[in-house]
Amino acid sequence: MNQLSQSSFDLVLRVRGKEIPVHKLKLVGASRYFEGLFSGYFADSGNNVINLDQFETAAVEMVVEFIYTGQMELSVDRVADIFEVADFLQMEELLELCERFFIKSRIRSIASASGNLEISTVRRRYKPVYKRKSGDLSRM
Repeated sequence: MNQLSQSSFDLVLRVRGKEIPVHKLKLVGASRYFEGLFSGYFADSGNNVINLDQFETAAVEMVVEFIYTGQMELSVDRVADIFEVADFLQMEELLELCERFFIKSRIRSIASASGNLEISTVRRRYKPVYKRKSGDLSRM
């Protein structure tokens, strides 16, 4: 996304004062929220700036990066914020990714609580990076 010229963007996501330039077409393809918003039936359909001040800036930036690259590096510190954005934007693929991460994190905490330090130590170092591969998600 960084390689594209600024003039090719046709929409700005504004999050707590920060502007994130994007392409409507990319958002519509990734999000049912944006698909509905830009269908022409809503008052905001013609806006070139969408305010998302209810979310953390870093989480929105990570979601936008996922839309463009199909990759997401989840961490315990960010997954709840990313899940919240994905839920609002109705991004099923990213919601499923977050849910799988929640489940794995829960398994880690159970292993740690049960005294299985070897498993919990190894898994704490493991940060899954997911990549979209021809419509399916796979872990790298």
